Amino acid sequence: MTGDPNCVMCQINYDIRFFCVLDDGKLSFDEFNAYFADGILTTEELQELFYSIDGRQKSNLDTDKLSDYFSQHLGEYLNVLSALESLNIAILKAMDKTKEEYQGSSVLGQFVTRFMLRETSSQLLSLQRSLQCAMEALDEESSPSPSPLFPLGATLVLSKIMERL
Repeated sequence: MTGDPNCVMCQINYDIRFFCVLDDGKLSFDEFNAYFADGILTTEELQELFYSIDGRQKSNLDTDKLSDYFSQHLGEYLNVLSALESLNIAILKAMDKTKEEYQGSSVLGQFVTRFMLRETSSQLLSLQRSLQCAMEALDEESSPSPSPLFPLGATLVLSKIMERL
């Protein structure tokens, strides 16, 4: 499956806009820093990235420019993020169907539904643990000193994304 970079970037753009205090489609450097600080890049390096993406050296970065920047760097993650988008839709459809039919199902039907939901959750958690290990390994490899894996902003966005799953 080949993903559509526009769809993937729309989702990322949506998540980033969560940090736009004014919800004006622009990020101040403070908002950018809160979202992207990873404990590895310095504030100066993040500021350099901010201005290189912006190109105008203004105090606010248009999220469309940010989206364009990351679109150029999706690589294999285009397929991953597209698959996650499809998975999210499939799970939401299954949950909607469950909500409609669960009460009217037989006891065994309800059991099967609960099992399927638990199994889906278990597999998602397993995948999340694998990703967490990979991120921790990259963090350790990239950081000369121990640092938190996620800044507060990224943790909030990840929890919002997981809520949608």
